[in-house]
Amino acid sequence: MSEYAQPVLKPSKWFAFIWSIPLFTALIASFLLFNYYQNRGVVITIDFTNGSGLVAGKTKIRYEGIDIGQVESISLIRGEKKVRVHARLNPSATYLASDGSLFWVVQARLSSGGVSGLDTILSGKYISMRTADGNGKAQSHFIGLDNPPMGDERLPGLFISLKAKKLNSLTVGTAILYKQIQVGRVEGAELLENKEVKIFLYIEPQFSHLVRSTTRFWNAGGIRVTGGLSGFKLQTESIAAMLTGGVTFATPETNLGDPARPGQEFLLYNDREEALAGVVARADVNFHPGIIIKVSFVNAEGIVSGKTEVKYKGISIGKVLERVISDDLSRVDLTIMLHPRAGEATRDGTSFWVVKPTFGSQGISGLSTLVDGRYIEVRPGKGKKTEHFVGLEKPPLTEDGEEGLHIRLICDSARSISSGSPLLYRHIEVGRVAGVSLARDGGSVEVYGLLYSEYKHLVKDTTRFWNSSGLTVKADMGGLELQIGSLASLITGGIEFDTPAGTGKPVTDCAIFTLYKGQDEAREWGRRIQVSFKSGRDLQTGADLRLRGVRVGEVKDVRLNGTMDGVIAEIYVEESHVEILRRGARFWVARPVVGLMAVKNLGTIIRGGYIEVEPGDGEPAISFAGLEQPPIDRPGSLQFTLTCPRLGSLHPGSPIFYKNLQAGQVLETGLSQDGEGVDVRVVINPPFARLVGDNTLFYRSGGVHVQASLAGVEVEVESLAAILTGGVSFENEDDLGEALTPESRPILFDTYKEATSAGQVWKEFVLTANQTGSLSVGRPVYYRGVQVGQVLRVALGDSADHVLVTIGLELHYAQLVRSSSLFWNVSGIGLDISLL
Repeated sequence: MSEYAQPVLKPSKWFAFIWSIPLFTALIASFLLFNYYQNRGVVITIDFTNGSGLVAGKTKIRYEGIDIGQVESISLIRGEKKVRVHARLNPSATYLASDGSLFWVVQARLSSGGVSGLDTILSGKYISMRTADGNGKAQSHFIGLDNPPMGDERLPGLFISLKAKKLNSLTVGTAILYKQIQVGRVEGAELLENKEVKIFLYIEPQFSHLVRSTTRFWNAGGIRVTGGLSGFKLQTESIAAMLTGGVTFATPETNLGDPARPGQEFLLYNDREEALAGVVARADVNFHPGIIIKVSFVNAEGIVSGKTEVKYKGISIGKVLERVISDDLSRVDLTIMLHPRAGEATRDGTSFWVVKPTFGSQGISGLSTLVDGRYIEVRPGKGKKTEHFVGLEKPPLTEDGEEGLHIRLICDSARSISSGSPLLYRHIEVGRVAGVSLARDGGSVEVYGLLYSEYKHLVKDTTRFWNSSGLTVKADMGGLELQIGSLASLITGGIEFDTPAGTGKPVTDCAIFTLYKGQDEAREWGRRIQVSFKSGRDLQTGADLRLRGVRVGEVKDVRLNGTMDGVIAEIYVEESHVEILRRGARFWVARPVVGLMAVKNLGTIIRGGYIEVEPGDGEPAISFAGLEQPPIDRPGSLQFTLTCPRLGSLHPGSPIFYKNLQAGQVLETGLSQDGEGVDVRVVINPPFARLVGDNTLFYRSGGVHVQASLAGVEVEVESLAAILTGGVSFENEDDLGEALTPESRPILFDTYKEATSAGQVWKEFVLTANQTGSLSVGRPVYYRGVQVGQVLRVALGDSADHVLVTIGLELHYAQLVRSSSLFWNVSGIGLDISLL
């Protein structure tokens, strides 16, 4: 067997080379992949409220004008009205994505500062970026801005802010002007919590040195025209500022202050005049700083912020910058800037008041304020310097250097009194009225007066002032009273005063007095009382208070009481008659009485009722209860009771006559205690009360009494008053007898004849009859046509089947009666007539 040669195996030389190709490829791929991710940059998200104009894969992100990234995608945020932009920053810009970085969409904008973002018209919108200070932490999510951010404080230049009440025409980019050259721009504005506006400004670096701590800024836009009686003034800045608005500023060269610091806050004034109020211009170049003070007024009507001037003797020394209502709404606080040379106007005691047009008897003042508007007048004080003042509601009482006694008078109405009206003493002018105004509560008028120095000793604390203006007329049944002041007071109004001799003490400055309506009221030295009545009928202010017909006082006021069920009359009683004001005094209203009996108080028909008073005898008093009717139980009157078998026409109020004069009246009527008769309570007035006694005869005064029989007709006629009203009469024959007392009970007869016959001595006889017919007590008994007696009593017999008639014959006729005598009734007609 042949032996074959064995092959020798050797490693291939191409093995390593072949596998190195994929390995090299993998290395290159890894390098490329690493380089891809390394150069891809960081992905960030930005949330915007509006994605208009942004395009995925196209919209760029720029920083300082260089593209540093691109928007990759845009999506909506669920549940929010926003869009989320996914963008990738270049690797070289990844460090810019840190805390504090700002992103906003750049688009074409037109403002007063010019046109910005014009390149976006062709290339489309892009996202601009501003970084923080570079020390922030890396961040991948940001909130985009709706508007470009305000100036970058890291940039050269000066960033400051202004505070204003409103933004006016200022917008982002509005020019900042200095001597009509633009030196900066408005960066933005925001609304503060106190509803003021904060405006952010950027001053370019080459002009930042122009802004100092004393610099004043004002709105330079538009045209302002002011005018008055003295002429008109036109204010404007550059044409650009007129059209687009702007902010300008100036710095006092004599008070430059310190350089403005970044972020410093200034006030924005409405115009140049307001900004430089209280600052004097020297050739429109040099300025002086003003003095700020606060003045509080109760009413700031007509005061305009930035316009109302402060003047001293017609020269403007300041202006109102601001007016604010106090927290309690009780006043208006004004911020005023004064000229620096007006420092004397900042001393304690300085007076501020508003000058307005005044029309009065003394002439017309403040006429220029109708066109120019009201202004504030100032009168410097002499105290220490201060910053807070209280304005006056009216001009002060005295002029500079004028001295005297200041007084204040309170009244319901000033009538014709006005500033300049004279103060008179015995018709000689000793002072003047400095001002008249309505009190704060509106319930009264305050008159301010000045007594000249040489006359101020005439005023004491007991002095009374009264209005002597015009005419005062009083008219009543007693005549006409006319009061006229002096000719000066008749034309211009005036005030008079008087002081009781030997009374009072000197008063201090600004003493307060009451200004009375007239001289009579002012000279009331007596006492005031209150009398309550159930009704105010026929009672009015000005009515007299009379005592036995003599005037002793006057009704000053009539008003409802607290419970509204009556009235209270406030009455003034003259000093010489105050002794009548004691417990037990009685007051009643005297009203007109027109009747058949009399006509009384006719004067009250024209002038109204008056109050009659009857003095009391108790302790002194000032409060009384009035009577609705005149009192019946007057001092000296007499009350007692009449008894009679029947009432007839009598009633409460029926008159009682003596010799046809009313001497009293019936008070009340009623049954007697035994029920057999009637009691009539009467009162006899003084001086008639002394004319009655227990022998006095009382009888009915029915007017006409007619008695007729076969023997003839007898007619008795009383007075006309008795015929019309009826009543009671009384007569005295000889001796009055003992005086009557309230317990006395005289008999009331039906007729005078019955009354007179009651005092005679009769011989009595008893007759029987089937009926009385027309017989009654008092009927006459005749013998051959001659009256010889009368019927005394009429009564039923014991068995009630007959009538017993008791007659009485005069003693000298008694022998005419025999056992065989016959009696018969001859009464045909019997009449007793009265209208009531």
